[in-house]
Amino acid sequence: MAVTLTLKQQDGPTSLSQQEAEKNLRHFFNRLNKKTFGNAAAIYGKKIRAFPVLERSAGNRWHFHLAMEKPFEELSESMNCIWDCWSTTRWATAKLTPSQSTMLQVGYPISPRTSQLMAGTS
Repeated sequence: MAVTLTLKQQDGPTSLSQQEAEKNLRHFFNRLNKKTFGNAAAIYGKKIRAFPVLERSAGNRWHFHLAMEKPFEELSESMNCIWDCWSTTRWATAKLTPSQSTMLQVGYPISPRTSQLMAGTS
C-alpha cells in the first residue's frame, strides 16, 4: 500500500529537522510493529516491510511517502491501525480521524514491481 504521512513543522519553540522527522518515523514503526505483531516484534524482530521517502514540499513542509505492506488483510483495519500509530507521535499533524483530515492519504494497490523490490526479489 502507499501512504503519505505529513508532519507538523513546529512544536512550540522547536522546529522540525530531518533528524527529528526520521526519529518520529522510527517511533511510528515501533508502535505499528508492536500493534501488528505484538511481542514478536521485539523478541523476533518481526517488522512491516516499508520503503520510506522523506521529502520537502515546495512550501518547505516535511512529509513522508511510504510504500509498505498492509499491517492487516483488511484495508480499513490497516488504515485505522496506521492512523492510530501515527496520530500519537510527536510530529504528526492534526489529531483528527482520517475522514476529517488529509494528513493520512492511502492509495492501494502498489505496482507489482514495487512489491518485488520491497520483498527483495528482482
